[in-house]
Amino acid sequence: MLGLLREIDVPVDFQFTGNWIKGSLMDQVSDYQTLVATAHRHIQEMRDRAKLEIETQRTEVIEDVAKRGQNDLQQFLNLFEKRRMELETNSAMACMEVSRMAIAQFIKEAPEKTRLNALIELLLGKIQSRSSFTLRVHPGQVELVETLIAEKFSSLLKLSKWQVIPDSTVAPDRLVVDSAGESYIDVSVENWLAILGQELLSLKGYFDAQATLKQGQS
Repeated sequence: MLGLLREIDVPVDFQFTGNWIKGSLMDQVSDYQTLVATAHRHIQEMRDRAKLEIETQRTEVIEDVAKRGQNDLQQFLNLFEKRRMELETNSAMACMEVSRMAIAQFIKEAPEKTRLNALIELLLGKIQSRSSFTLRVHPGQVELVETLIAEKFSSLLKLSKWQVIPDSTVAPDRLVVDSAGESYIDVSVENWLAILGQELLSLKGYFDAQATLKQGQS
């Protein structure tokens, strides 16, 4: 299992400790979309590698037990099929954990502008139908948030009115929207991580469904 984990592209200083994997983010990873796509690819590669490993072992065992009779042979086949499914699942879960922790590390260590850019994108996805809004942010981030919205997002929103105001009760890297007659919206690094975690879980669900489908067809 550890051999399979070391096949994926994680930093050399990643440490594998039981069910938890700790480490630092790859320098070449630029955004969380890249990480999610990488996780997607690695999960499939690890599943394929696990399947090949089990199939090779099963072929060797079949040759060894063929002389013992059909019952013994079927027992071995059932055992290896179970082992194959376990290995595929464990490989996928390990890869998901690496990706989850890498994403969290990326978000925490990314420059302030990068973090706020991502949070603004997340926010705009929630308020794109509004004609105006007031955004409350930490006083130390007002100027940067105003610049980012003005330069990259205001033309996309086609807003008639928007403003960014300082609020000392709002933590850094948090965006709070007040809009008359609309629901309250709070975007932060914490709920961004939660959303990314759901994306990774969706990937896992997809591969689990594919594995179940293949098992039913075999």
